[in-house]
Amino acid sequence: DLLKMLPLRTWTSIMHAEQREGLVHSLAVEFREQLRPLEFTPAEAGYIAGIIDGEGSVFLLKVTNPQPVKVQGRLGRKIRERAREFLVSGLMASNTDPKMMRFIQERCGGTLDIREMKSPNRVLKSHSPMYVLNVRGFKALPVLQAIRPYMVTKKAAAEVVIRYLLLRLSKEKNAVIGEEEFALYAEWRKLCPRKGSPEWARRYST
Repeated sequence: DLLKMLPLRTWTSIMHAEQREGLVHSLAVEFREQLRPLEFTPAEAGYIAGIIDGEGSVFLLKVTNPQPVKVQGRLGRKIRERAREFLVSGLMASNTDPKMMRFIQERCGGTLDIREMKSPNRVLKSHSPMYVLNVRGFKALPVLQAIRPYMVTKKAAAEVVIRYLLLRLSKEKNAVIGEEEFALYAEWRKLCPRKGSPEWARRYST
């Protein structure tokens, strides 16, 4: 709406003006480019949903920052130190087929990493490289919304993550994660107890 009202101003200049005037806006405004609906055909959406169901995961992880956050009072006096907890959301998939994984990355975005997989048995040859796709944060929202109707085993987890991302989008930038978000995290943990473990969180949140 602001862009329509101020057609000669860039989005960056409008954001700077908002900050000068003390105005606030929701995250949905700032991340509007990432939130555009994806134009999947039914065949593409069903194919990607099947890969995520079988070879991937939809995650909502709680991560604790090992560096304490200093909380200060109005006079600058340090009150206490506390570890900061935050949530990391998104989806991931992994497979040894590079053509398939690159196709999914082209359609969904995200990052594609190649991991060398070594066999614990020295007699056997090393495994084929593993291609790991990660789509995190708000970039995962349009993907999940597009493939959710076609998902089966991870559909409930996807719905929880969608609700979490929509909740975060309704809040102001840098809003502290509150009880509503952690309640959704607890709901996701019930659906994916193994993937909510600290070990799994450390592995896939870095």
